[in-house]
Amino acid sequence: MLPYPDPLRRRRARRAARALVRCDPWPDTEATTSDFAQLMLVRLLALQRETRRALRWRLHDASALLTRASVETCLSGLYWIYDEPDVQRMHAHTAESFRRLLSPIAASELVPQALVDEVAGMLGAASRQPPNLSQMARGIGDADLQKVASDLYARLYAPLSICYAHPTGFALNRHVGRDDRLRSRPDPVWTARSMRHTVDACMAVLAIALAKSAGADADRLVSYADEHMTRAVSPIAAMGGRAALDGVNWSAVPRALRVLDRLRRYYESGQAARDPFETRKSLTREAFDEMLNILGARAQLHRDDLIDHFAELTARSVDGEPSPPPS
Repeated sequence: MLPYPDPLRRRRARRAARALVRCDPWPDTEATTSDFAQLMLVRLLALQRETRRALRWRLHDASALLTRASVETCLSGLYWIYDEPDVQRMHAHTAESFRRLLSPIAASELVPQALVDEVAGMLGAASRQPPNLSQMARGIGDADLQKVASDLYARLYAPLSICYAHPTGFALNRHVGRDDRLRSRPDPVWTARSMRHTVDACMAVLAIALAKSAGADADRLVSYADEHMTRAVSPIAAMGGRAALDGVNWSAVPRALRVLDRLRRYYESGQAARDPFETRKSLTREAFDEMLNILGARAQLHRDDLIDHFAELTARSVDGEPSPPPS
């Protein structure tokens, strides 16, 4: 929740990640799946820089879309490192993309379709296409990184697609104000801080995977990724937080802090670790609900989701508690 400035660590992490890229000059048709993953890391380093630049200019939606692209690139890179040894599938995907790009020209007969097919065939032979991103996230061969990938997809990529990338009812309703008047600037449902943490974490996660596959040391990148991943609040949690805290009675904050202190003592005393997970989560949820009631937060649509989300995270923070299965 608090600011986490780390420009020096970020520069060091970017330098360590860039050192893992050894496919320059690009081997073209001789490229391996590892080479493609390294190229995706180069792409992630650029997206990380562009997202921060967009945030400095307060381009909220553009920053969110860049963040979504970072998550997608990270998941694709993990897939090509750990789950897909057949590089011909990537070449086939490139060839199909070429066909789709030139289809308007071929349809207008300016360029014969046979010529488009011939050039596409030079880029890659016909083969099965790579799976969709959801299947990629579930198919990572490394157990630890598979959990990270599933979390990135379910907690960040899917909500970003719904809230920003696609013209869903939810995304469109961001242009409707509380007075039901339309506005050109959409309501921001995510936070700039979480965008920064997400792109930083994605860059580090893919760099860690490349380092592990090459047998290189990645300790510095692991701590960097952990710090940023834990601070990347999902869009649904940020949205629920705004709804739950709408209309808060700030004069009641001292009483709410006493409840929070009681919860803190419960965890620090060791009693939380001795209690079963469901008991611990239930007590934590009751404390969060009591704090919001004291503050006078309105009963909004996303309040229960917010409470349950943070109760789950808090209850699982006890050492040794397994992570929840990916949704």
